[in-house]
Amino acid sequence: MEIYEPEPDDVARVREVVRSSMTTSYALSPQEIDSIIDHQFGDESVERKLEATDATLLVAAKDGTVVGVAEGDLGEGRGDLRWLFVDPEHRGEGIGTRLFEETVDALAERGARHVQASVLAESTDGGDFIERMGFERIDDREADLGDDTFVEHVYAESGEAESEGPKDDESTQEGGDAEGEADHESDDEGVEPPETATDEDGTRVYVAADEREPGTEAVFYRAYTDEGREEPYGYFCGNCGSLDVDMDDLGRMECAECGNTHRADEWDSSYL
Repeated sequence: MEIYEPEPDDVARVREVVRSSMTTSYALSPQEIDSIIDHQFGDESVERKLEATDATLLVAAKDGTVVGVAEGDLGEGRGDLRWLFVDPEHRGEGIGTRLFEETVDALAERGARHVQASVLAESTDGGDFIERMGFERIDDREADLGDDTFVEHVYAESGEAESEGPKDDESTQEGGDAEGEADHESDDEGVEPPETATDEDGTRVYVAADEREPGTEAVFYRAYTDEGREEPYGYFCGNCGSLDVDMDDLGRMECAECGNTHRADEWDSSYL
C-alpha cells in the first residue's frame, strides 16, 4: 500500500472512491452526495487543497489504484480531520487506519498541537469509528457543503476532550466527515515492536511498526520476510512479542502464546 498526495490523474478516481463510499455508508440522497462531491472534490477544490499550506490531502493506493482518501486542515494550532473514505471493495485491509494515522501525522508536521475529527450526522457508523480510534464527542455544529447545510458531530482526542468541553458558540463552517475502520490500540500497552524478529524455525522477519491491527490486549503488527515489505509473513503480537499468530478465513487473529485476539467481524462491515 502506498500513501501519497494525489496527482492530477488521480482526481477522477478520488471522486469515484468518495461516491461509492458515501453511497454505502451515508444516509444521503444521490443529489446531496453529488453536491458534496462537486463542492469538496471538484478539480479546482482538489487543486486548491494540494497547494494550500494549511491543508493536507492524501490517498492510499494498492497496485496503482486509489482505494482510500483522507483530508485534513490546520487552523490556530489545531488540526481537523475532515474526510476519510475507503473503497467498499477494499475495506478490512488496514487502509482506513493507515490513512487516519498518516493524516494526523501530516497535520502534526504542519504545526497542529492537537487534532479533532468531524463526522456528518448522516454517516451511519462514522461516530463509532472515531470513538474506537480514541476520540470523544465534544460538540455539534453546522457545516455548509455545496447547496446544503448539514449537522456534523465533532470529536477530540480522549485526553483533551474534557479541556475542550462543548462549544455552544461554534460558528457555521465548511465541515467534513471521517470514515474508515476501528482500532482499540494503545501505544502505551504491550511490548515495543522490534525492527526484526526471529520465529521458532529461525526465519528472520521484519516488523512494520506503522502497520497495525487492534487486539483485545495490545495491537498486532504486520511482519514481512523482506525489508521492502513485498513478501508478507504474518503478524507480531504486541502483547507478548510472539510471531505465533493464527488467522482464519474471516481475518480473525489470535496469538497462540497469550490469547490476544483481533476479530474483524466484530465491527460493522462498512469499516473493515
